[in-house]
Amino acid sequence: MAKTPATNATLTLKIELEKPAQGDVHAYAFDRNGRMIARAPVRDGAVALPLNEKQARESRVFLAPDNADKQPTLRDMQRAHGYEIVLADGLRGRLVDHVRVPGRVIDLWPFCFCPVRGRVVRPVGPAGHTQDRPVCGARVHICEVDRWPLIIAQLPDRDILRLRDDLLHAVLRKIPIPPRPGPDPDPIARVRTPLRFPGVEAAISPQPQPNVGGLARSNLDRVALNPQPLPPGIALQLQGTPLAGLTASSINQIRSALTLNIDSLKYYLCLWPWWWWRFRCDELAVVETDAFGRFEKLLIFRCDGDHPDLYFWVEYPIGGSWETVYRPPIACWTHWNYVCGTEVILRVDDPRVPACGGDPDLPGLSVAVMSIGRGVSLKQLQTNGLTTGGAPFGGKIEPRVWMSRGNLIAAGITHYRWSYRRLTGPDGSTPAVGAWTIVTRDVKRHYSVLGPGGLPAFPSDPMGPDGDNKFRIQPPDPPAPGLDWETLDEREDLASAHFETTLLPSGLPAGATDAEKAAAAAGQYELKLELLRADNSLVDWTAAGITLAIADENAPFGADEVDTIAAPAFNRVMSGAHLVGFRMILRVDNNRCDADIYPVSGAGLSVDAECGFIEYQPGAVATLSFLARHPWGFATFDYTTTRGTSTPVPQADTGGIVGAASAASTDGNFSEGPDFVYSKPVPVNTLLTVNPGPSGGCANAAFAEVLNVWGTATDGYGTLGYNAHDAAAYALAVPCDCHGNGNGHGH
Repeated sequence: MAKTPATNATLTLKIELEKPAQGDVHAYAFDRNGRMIARAPVRDGAVALPLNEKQARESRVFLAPDNADKQPTLRDMQRAHGYEIVLADGLRGRLVDHVRVPGRVIDLWPFCFCPVRGRVVRPVGPAGHTQDRPVCGARVHICEVDRWPLIIAQLPDRDILRLRDDLLHAVLRKIPIPPRPGPDPDPIARVRTPLRFPGVEAAISPQPQPNVGGLARSNLDRVALNPQPLPPGIALQLQGTPLAGLTASSINQIRSALTLNIDSLKYYLCLWPWWWWRFRCDELAVVETDAFGRFEKLLIFRCDGDHPDLYFWVEYPIGGSWETVYRPPIACWTHWNYVCGTEVILRVDDPRVPACGGDPDLPGLSVAVMSIGRGVSLKQLQTNGLTTGGAPFGGKIEPRVWMSRGNLIAAGITHYRWSYRRLTGPDGSTPAVGAWTIVTRDVKRHYSVLGPGGLPAFPSDPMGPDGDNKFRIQPPDPPAPGLDWETLDEREDLASAHFETTLLPSGLPAGATDAEKAAAAAGQYELKLELLRADNSLVDWTAAGITLAIADENAPFGADEVDTIAAPAFNRVMSGAHLVGFRMILRVDNNRCDADIYPVSGAGLSVDAECGFIEYQPGAVATLSFLARHPWGFATFDYTTTRGTSTPVPQADTGGIVGAASAASTDGNFSEGPDFVYSKPVPVNTLLTVNPGPSGGCANAAFAEVLNVWGTATDGYGTLGYNAHDAAAYALAVPCDCHGNGNGHGH
């Protein structure tokens, strides 16, 4: 096993400074891998580093101003103009060496404090009404990007020529700075005033925005200019401008011209992804955001040097570990020459990251009725109460509503309520107007708190009903000590009401079955949303200046923009010329479907009672029939026939909407008789020979019938399972002697 070098030896350096240095000076030792292994302050003209002879011989030692705030790296030494000590060979004994630091190096050591401030936010809310909400507990990494003069100095000649060509192509072709690729404020917006070079008509301007991808492809197709002088036209065009050096034939002159103009040209580098890998940044600090999404860090930089070029990326705890949620390209999102104290806003659009501090309000005083559950928007609801697909509603109905909650509450409008009344009988047309009834099922909202041991817990806050059967408008912030409202169960946390249609009164006596109650309670129902004050007085929306909108997109809404429109007259509850509420019509139907396949019948057919076969005579026709029922036609059905194990018989297949006059099949229709019974005569020969196999069809065959009836009633999340199914089988055969006389299918 290798022995660990002893650490009781000491490298002692006598330090002589040609002039006094501001602040404390430290010595830093780094091993072959660039890892700092020792540091110590210079005191009374000497410093002692705990290094043995082997470590001292294999280390790089620097003198630089103290930076107690972080673990320095070799790059930090370079940035801080650290003075690298060349140790004498053959150090022995106490490892003593003498170092003299030139005054010109000490002149580079003054440092200043630079406060770096910012916020991490997430846009929340419907499109057109989004607000930036703070992201709490995020981890922000603050990095300094390598200065481009250093990068240019290290670039190979071939890359210098390519960079020169790319820049000239952009400037002379008047290609503007590309648009920002990420969600946060533009870090180069400060330089988007026209930037012109004398004699060069090129301006850095945000308009028009180029297609960055297209530019990249076109530039990839260009052949880099060789190190010969550029064409005379370009050289003449740039003559007398700061860019004239780019036309030189000398690599060193081109390198110098790039360095001199880099402050103006570095913004173009976002155009070319093939340069991005050269951008590197060193982490200066990691800070966490507070309850308002803010972060701040005091960094140290050279007073007489350039302002730092800073880059930020963000992590957030997801599923028990830190996940990167914001990390745009360095080339496009570096805050070049960061102005100390300027607020940086980092917009995170990762859907896994929650906003804190409560949900945003809609601006002004607004109410937007968006959808029934997740799947049916108000745009998809017809005035007859059916969806645009012709489906009724059933189960528990949950209208989703956006409100300007904080603004409404501040205006004294603190509560709301939903009511319903019946409009028609089960057929959806016979008038049967009932009294208004308030929807009183509990509405609750979950919110997060820190429980014992710092673990999260999620209690719920009841929104109502109170003693007057009204419901609180959800406040922007949860009750103390809550951190944020949370959507743990969308059916509870997003519903403004729970309209339980299976509990609607049917008028039937006690003892009636659920099916009888569903049949009797079906029909059109009107739902009404009203706003109230704490004293139970109704709100005049027009007088209060409240606008009413509905969703103008189909649900589910997904991640795309969702627009709203002013609610049409049909959805407005009016008192004279004043708006006093919202209304919608729902066709409620919780009836279940029926499915039943009837026995095969027809002329020329007989059933062998002992063997169970349906025997047929030449030219016989089999009548296939079944029941596919929903009392008001809110169902679809399909009926299939299969010969043997897998041979389809399309002439005996059908499907469609329950209640239609006929249902299509391959060579004719199944006719609908009374009470949703469908039937069709099919020649036995067709059943036996359609889709023949190698033998050309069958003389005797077994058949399977499958019937599915699918109810279309929805609760806004999906169909409700009011389906019915049936299956049957039969066998067709030529007449035979089933008693062993040597004939037919008995053998």
